[in-house]
Amino acid sequence: MLKSKIDKALREENKTASDLIKFIGMKDAGYYTMLKRGDLKLSTLKNIAIFLKKPIIYFIETEEKIHSPGKVEDNAVTYKTSSIEITLLNQRIHDLERIISLQDEEILHLKNTKQKQK
Repeated sequence: MLKSKIDKALREENKTASDLIKFIGMKDAGYYTMLKRGDLKLSTLKNIAIFLKKPIIYFIETEEKIHSPGKVEDNAVTYKTSSIEITLLNQRIHDLERIISLQDEEILHLKNTKQKQK
C-alpha cells in the first residue's frame, strides 16, 4: 500500500524513485527493502512527504470496509483511518477491557461479602 501511494505521488510530481532515493539519502537496496517490509522511520516518512509535497497522513491512511451483519458487500461503508488511529483505538479497547475486568472482580467480591454476611 505504501509503495503504491509513493509511486502515485511520484507520477503526480513527475519524479522518479531514483530522485526520491537520493533526496532521502538511502541506497536503492535499502529503499526497496524498506518498502517491501513496510517498516520505515518517521524521519524517513517525513522526508518522503516533503519531497513529494504531501502531508504525512497521505502515506499512512488506509481504506477499510465495515460490513453490517446480513448485508451484502455492496452496502459496505468505506472509511479512512490511519495506522496511528488504529493503534490508539486498540490501546483504548485494551484499557476498557481491563476496566470491565476490574469491575467484574469488584462485583464478585461484593457478592461474596454479602453472602458471608447472611
